[in-house]
Amino acid sequence: AIKLALDESSGRSDPPQAELDLLAMKAHVAGFQLAFHVPNINLLRMSLHALGFVANSTGRRCSRPRFEHCAICPESVLQELAHSGAIV
Repeated sequence: AIKLALDESSGRSDPPQAELDLLAMKAHVAGFQLAFHVPNINLLRMSLHALGFVANSTGRRCSRPRFEHCAICPESVLQELAHSGAIV
């Protein structure tokens, strides 16, 4: 697996969404299982977006993606999380 460590300690999302999407795509195409560091809701949503981007761009979902440190997941995100196939 490759772990994509997302961060907001600078006050902005790092990497930005477009860069995260491309990093996830490159790792997926190279055959890596994707693991996302998601300590908050915004980073969880960004990671879900990246998984959707990969699936829409390649026509296939990522194999066994993971969300690590996903301590908070609002009910409004649960359906999308379940659809992603990710392991928390």
